[in-house]
Amino acid sequence: MDADGMPRASVILPAYNEEEALPVMLEEMRALPADVEVIVIDDGSTDRTAEVALAFPCRLVQHTENSGKAEVVRTGIAMARSDRLVVIDADGTYPVDAIPRFIDALDDHDVVMGSRIMNDNNMPALNRAGNWIFRTAIRQLYGFKPSDPLTGLYAIRKGVVEQMQLDSDGFGIETEIAAKASALRLTTLEIPIQYSERIGESKLRPFRDGYLILKTIGSLLMFYNPTLMFVLPGAAIFIGSLLLAGVLYSGDVVVGPATFSDHGLLVLIMASLAGFQIVLFGSIANLYAVAHKFGRPDTLTRLLLNRHLGKVMSSAGLLACLFSLVVGLVLYFDWAAGGYGRFLATKDGILASASGIYGIELLFSSVFLGQLSREVRHLQKASYEATGRALITHGAPHADAEDRSAVHSA
Repeated sequence: MDADGMPRASVILPAYNEEEALPVMLEEMRALPADVEVIVIDDGSTDRTAEVALAFPCRLVQHTENSGKAEVVRTGIAMARSDRLVVIDADGTYPVDAIPRFIDALDDHDVVMGSRIMNDNNMPALNRAGNWIFRTAIRQLYGFKPSDPLTGLYAIRKGVVEQMQLDSDGFGIETEIAAKASALRLTTLEIPIQYSERIGESKLRPFRDGYLILKTIGSLLMFYNPTLMFVLPGAAIFIGSLLLAGVLYSGDVVVGPATFSDHGLLVLIMASLAGFQIVLFGSIANLYAVAHKFGRPDTLTRLLLNRHLGKVMSSAGLLACLFSLVVGLVLYFDWAAGGYGRFLATKDGILASASGIYGIELLFSSVFLGQLSREVRHLQKASYEATGRALITHGAPHADAEDRSAVHSA
C-alpha cells in the first residue's frame, strides 16, 4: 500500500459462470504482492462463482443480472481504488504470473497489452480467423500498433480510461479501448504472453459477439476516422458521378439495347450532389473530432483549418451561382424566342440547375465550416497557451456502478 493506504494496483476479473476456472486463478493470485487488490466482478452468474470468490482474499462485486463484459469492466474501473488497472479474463487462459510485469510497465506506458499473436494454438480456429480480421481492421483503420487489440489481459491507467468514456457493449470494449488509445496518442507497450487452454465452458458466441465487435469498429469511425468513413467514399461518388455526367453531357451513350441520355444525366447529377453532401458531413465530423481530440489531424484537417478556406468556398459558390444565372437566362430567352414551345435544351438546363445548387451549397457551407474552423483554431490556441494538453477533459467513471452492484470483501 502507498502512504495513504491505497493499493499500488487493482486487478479486475470479469466473471460469468466461472466456478471452475476462478478458484485456480484466485489461488495463483495469492502470490501477487500485498499492495495489489483483486476485484472479482460477478456478472449475474447462476453457478457458484460468487461463493468461490468469497473463499479467497479478494473484493467481490455482484451484478444483479448478466449485463455483458463491457459493463463488467466499467464497474471494475469504477470500483478500483488504484490508478493502475489490470484486466484479466477469469477463464484460466491468461497467465497470472505475468501481472506484476504489466503493473511495472505502467510506470512508463499508458496502456500495456498482452499479445497472444505468437501463441494462439489453444484458441479455436474460428476465433483465430475472427481475431485476424478484427486485428487487421483495428490496426489499419485506427493505427493501433500492438498486434493483439482484443486480448483479455491488459493494463491501463484509470485516469486515462476515464477520459475515454467507454460506452461500447459486450466484447466490443477492447476494440473501443484500442481505437481511443490510438486517437489519444497514448503510449502503448506489447508484452508476449502464454495463452492456455480454457477451463470450463466458453461464454464467447462467435457470430453474435463478432457482430458486436464489427459494429464497434464501424461506429467509432464516425469520429475517430471521418475521412475514411465519409470523405473518401463521398469524394469517390462525387468525382465518379461528375465524370460520367460529363460523358453523357457530350452525347448519348448506348450500352447494348439501352440508350442513356437526359434521364441518365439527371440521375448522375443527383448522385454527385449526394456525394458532395457526404463530403461536407465528413468535414464537419472531422472538425468536431479534432476539437474533442477523437481523431488524429490529417491532410483534410489542415485544409479545413486554413484561414482562407471560407473565402475560397464562398468565391466558388458565387461563381457557380453566377454561371447558373447566366446560362439560365440565355436558355430562357432562347426558349422565349421560339415561342415557348417544347424545351429542347434539357442537358444545358440540368447543367445550369446543378451549378446553382452547388453554388448555394458552397455559400452556406462556407459560413458554417468557416465559423467551425475558427472555433477549433481558438480552442487549439487556448489549449496550447494554457496547458499544451488535450482540448477537452472528459468526464468521470460510471457513476451508478455501486447502485447496480453488491460489494463484498473476503
